[in-house]
Amino acid sequence: GLISPHIVFAPHLAKKLDDLAIEAALAHERAHVRHRDPLRIWTAQLLTDLQWPWGCAQHRLTSWLAALELARDDEARASGVDGTDLAAALIGSLQFQQATPHAGGVGLIGEPQLLEARIARLLRPLPDAPPPRPSPRMAIAAILVITLVLAVVLGIAWGEPVIRPLLAMGT
Repeated sequence: GLISPHIVFAPHLAKKLDDLAIEAALAHERAHVRHRDPLRIWTAQLLTDLQWPWGCAQHRLTSWLAALELARDDEARASGVDGTDLAAALIGSLQFQQATPHAGGVGLIGEPQLLEARIARLLRPLPDAPPPRPSPRMAIAAILVITLVLAVVLGIAWGEPVIRPLLAMGT
């Protein structure tokens, strides 16, 4: 479904995959559901179809779909799925789709080189997460604290010579 998608897993495909590969595939598909990707993909396809005279629109859609699959792979892996299990699920799905072309199934997109690159990417270890960046609030608070400390230090050091003439003007 477009609004509330459901994951449909072919029983014949499940027989070809081991339990870890099934869990990996389900984690990948759950990531698609969380991000409402079926609706997003349908909308992007509709907009691409409306631009049928321009070939660059289809190229952009294909590139976006490939990036979307990589992002969902990464999300599944970040949730604890092993990349080798996800690669096994991908290869098993491809074999199942080729053996039973009438059976709908997973949309394995792109050229064979993209599929090879995707599998190679899954077999590499996850990159280290970047260190957390400080929030802008923390930076603003740090600047305010430094300014306050600087004002106090300057006031202690040179406050009386500045204040005395001001007080004299007021009397």
